[in-house]
Amino acid sequence: MHTGAHFTIPLDHDGKHIGQIELPYSVDRSPFYRIQLPVCHIQNGDGPAVLLMAGVHGDEYEGKLALTQLIRELQPQRIKGQVTILPLANGPAVHNASRCSPYDGGNLNRCFPGNPIAGPTSRIAHMIENELMVGKDYVFDLHSGGTSMAHLCCTLCEVGYGDVHDQRARSLLSAMGMPFALTADNGRDSPTSLAAANRVGCVAGSGEFGGGGSTSREKIDTTLAVLDRFMMAVGLTDAPVFEEISSAQDTVFIEQSGPEGMLLVAKHGWFEPMFDIGDDVKVGQLAGRIVDFMSPVHEPSELFFQCDGVITSRRLHTHVQPGDCLYTVARRS
Repeated sequence: MHTGAHFTIPLDHDGKHIGQIELPYSVDRSPFYRIQLPVCHIQNGDGPAVLLMAGVHGDEYEGKLALTQLIRELQPQRIKGQVTILPLANGPAVHNASRCSPYDGGNLNRCFPGNPIAGPTSRIAHMIENELMVGKDYVFDLHSGGTSMAHLCCTLCEVGYGDVHDQRARSLLSAMGMPFALTADNGRDSPTSLAAANRVGCVAGSGEFGGGGSTSREKIDTTLAVLDRFMMAVGLTDAPVFEEISSAQDTVFIEQSGPEGMLLVAKHGWFEPMFDIGDDVKVGQLAGRIVDFMSPVHEPSELFFQCDGVITSRRLHTHVQPGDCLYTVARRS
């Protein structure tokens, strides 16, 4: 009654099944409350087993919109194999329009492998890794920059799981036809969804499709096109589900930098950027200024890039405090 996850649909039957995953979490207003996460399972005979997920962060919308549309449109006869679709992985954060859960402050993408008897975010992570990822061949986790960040539209994977596994992941990113593909070596103990999928033997990819806590027709269309290419690349479908709305591009691979690729601010103020996502920058180049509105006679503090590369994200909120990340920069491979 107080632990585990209850699925209202089967995850091993042919056909199309739509229901909920229910996780117990007692709250003041409802002692036997259940966190409910919409889930869809579509199966048609033999073929790859796939998990598609979005909503790991509640303020990222392209993935949630794309997977919700996929649930409406995809029918069993269009696939070979099976696909489980989880559009609102961190449901509490989604309903709160926040990156992290309003219940425990948990960032789901920093909680894997989770714990079945801990707080709600850790319980969700444990359920995803142990009940949805186990037995799957492929995982695709859709993201964007969220409310505070603009992110370069790209696909990405985590590497460091052996040459064969890493190459399969890179090939999958190439097949999705985004202009950039980002690789990151975060270590096998990384608390992310990609590391979780890799740990249980899946070939895993992710994507960043926008930011700013909003979306646009162009970004949604890009997400749908990449989702189609992913499903065809893994052999789940043999034709697009959605109308072809954007063409695949040659993919440039970039690598996540170390700490030098994160430009942090050391003082309170207001950020005046000099560059945007997708720009190439050089070490020592002026990145931006921190202005102190309360001391207008003082010259702004200047910040400089610490490595060469491509800007993959930029802070959108102008007001900053010590520890905020203003840019991330990835090296060209």
